[in-house]
Amino acid sequence: MEWLKVKNVRKWSFCLKQWCLLVEWPRNKGIRTYIVEAFIITFFQGIGMVKRMTYLEGLKKMANGELPGSPASQLLGFKVTDVEEGKVVIEMEVDERFHNPMGTVQGSILCDIADAAMGYAFVTTLAEDELFSTVELKMNFLKPIFKAKLRAVGKLIKKGSSVGLLECYVYDQKESLVAHSTSTCMVLKGNSRRKRIQM
Repeated sequence: MEWLKVKNVRKWSFCLKQWCLLVEWPRNKGIRTYIVEAFIITFFQGIGMVKRMTYLEGLKKMANGELPGSPASQLLGFKVTDVEEGKVVIEMEVDERFHNPMGTVQGSILCDIADAAMGYAFVTTLAEDELFSTVELKMNFLKPIFKAKLRAVGKLIKKGSSVGLLECYVYDQKESLVAHSTSTCMVLKGNSRRKRIQM
């Protein structure tokens, strides 16, 4: 196995990307890149050639544009912009596309970015074989939004061995507080695949 070098990850990744492009699967380029790189890295990890990145490292790469965001973030259009352990910032531009029948931004959009910011903040503290699930979320809406650049700042308040308490402040481009949220997240232990399994 001496011929197998870590640098070959990029070569193998390129070949697999070309195959995916040829068969047009998946059609979304960002998702295609994510799947290919995840597959290649998992293979090299299995033979002990590549160290698996931590959740914190992965989120920092996402913030720098080196990794794509989640499918939900790509659909809604929000992005991770700043990451540190126990704190994550998400930004999103909202306009009439996200309005409710009353002509203001739908409250669930604010919930989405707050939930993501708090969830990402929590995941930065997890071990390699741990996942999590949000089990409770509360949101206070403090002003109507019509068109704005929103910034959600999710922070860990306290974490125990099985649950964590988090909060999120959502601001507009004028640094005016738009909403405040708290959530409880539960640690799910013993899953090195980093994916929930559908039963």
